[in-house]
Amino acid sequence: MRRLLAVGGVAGGLAAFRALDAPTAYHEAGHTIVALHLAQDGMPCAGSHGKLQLSGVSPTLLKFTTITPRTTEKGVVYLGETKLTTRWRHMRHHAEWIPSDGQRHSDSPRLLCAALHPPAGEGEEGGGGVAARCLANVTQQTPVDIARIAYLLGGRVAEDVLWERSVARWTAWSRAPPAGRALSSGCGSASERIAALVASSGCASGDLRKSQQIAEAQAAVTGVAPTALLEVAYDFSHSVLHQRWSHVKALTGALLARGTIDGAQLEALDQRLHVAQDAKDWMHIIADWPLLFGVIWAALECPKRRAPSPSCCEVPGDLASLGKSA
Repeated sequence: MRRLLAVGGVAGGLAAFRALDAPTAYHEAGHTIVALHLAQDGMPCAGSHGKLQLSGVSPTLLKFTTITPRTTEKGVVYLGETKLTTRWRHMRHHAEWIPSDGQRHSDSPRLLCAALHPPAGEGEEGGGGVAARCLANVTQQTPVDIARIAYLLGGRVAEDVLWERSVARWTAWSRAPPAGRALSSGCGSASERIAALVASSGCASGDLRKSQQIAEAQAAVTGVAPTALLEVAYDFSHSVLHQRWSHVKALTGALLARGTIDGAQLEALDQRLHVAQDAKDWMHIIADWPLLFGVIWAALECPKRRAPSPSCCEVPGDLASLGKSA
């Protein structure tokens, strides 16, 4: 116990020293946990369409995630990076569309197909008819593109979920909203969040711009409104991160303690976290115990296996198309 507390104290001190990296850690953890979910649970479709399942990929779909800043040859600074084991351009070869057998896919977040709709005034089947038919007869590209957008938006969504939970905790302590923010507004619906991100062009990240490009290309094929694709992907990503928030917190703690986590380490952390969630020990009395768990786990487990350094990894030319996120 003394050794555990000593290690936890050192790791906690290191994490506190890197506290300014917390927003980046949550951002990269959001991308990573969406990828983890897609690799483990796929993407069930609400209704009777079926389920997108990835095959032949690593259990976490992650090569590495890091909050170690780096500068590209063009002078662009990235505060963090998440790289997958499979290029998105090849993801369709790993995607399998499983028709629905009439049974629910447990409690896994589901793709809300009914929310998709063609642009106003287009097509004879308004109100989602065209989109529903397209998804029902889809090969793999539409759900793969939606999965890709959900992954790209995962960082921004994680920041939104963090704010939502902070507001919820604040309301439990006080009726007064935090300074400068309206308590009743929250983060808004998916449509409001997407509209806000698109409107703030000066703050639009490469992830958002790439998501818009993917949505526009998919709209040209299916007739589904680009904003509808973005909203559905945002909703799916939000549901995944809300359900797996303890994983986001644990990975954030591990990143703050170690800086870089690879796919094998994420798989080990995921397994240990499941065991910890089933156990009834003293850590559960701490409100943010998953964050502390990630810090202690990183200090105890990560030294056994060296995570890849971004400086020694191949830097892709097309960052967004290779699963890159800043």
